[in-house]
Amino acid sequence: MPANTTANAHESTELEKLMAKTKKKSDFQRVQCVFLKVRYNLKASEIAQITGQRDGTVRQIWSRYRREGESALFCKTRGGRRNAHLSRDEEKLFLRPFFKKAEHGGELVVADIHAAYESLIGKKVPKSTLYRMLSRHGWKRKPGRSARPEGKSGPRPGMHDYWIEGCSQILHPERTGNISQQWLNSTLSSMVRQG
Repeated sequence: MPANTTANAHESTELEKLMAKTKKKSDFQRVQCVFLKVRYNLKASEIAQITGQRDGTVRQIWSRYRREGESALFCKTRGGRRNAHLSRDEEKLFLRPFFKKAEHGGELVVADIHAAYESLIGKKVPKSTLYRMLSRHGWKRKPGRSARPEGKSGPRPGMHDYWIEGCSQILHPERTGNISQQWLNSTLSSMVRQG
């Protein structure tokens, strides 16, 4: 940018107004980079120290400002779905038949959706991709069915019971000699309750 002139004086007052209007710190810093160059003709390294940015970033801001004008100083929000296979509307259309089937009493089988999705986009994807897509469209994973056979009923043993059973088998009187099973069970139970 050239040294201060009357045109730069007008430009610097416009940039001052822009700095007053900015709401985000990042936008303010970009406007400030250009303002300091226009008003005081500072070097990129000096402006970088003032604004807390790098020299290269300051030069990029100047370059974008020269090419695009004021719109270059106000960035769009960060983030976004840059690597999405389908847009949200396309995902909604894809999932619609599966959701309709589930609404009419059918199950939502992720394996079926996964196979259909892979055939649609033409490449393999992890199941987590499907779970995230389902979550975006309001579906929550429900806990699975019990893995116990139908014939067994009653309360399922907790970790406490498995631990005691495993320790009792390791410390069985036949292996350890003179330890009684009753003493072993009471000692292990008290240890589990304390910890």
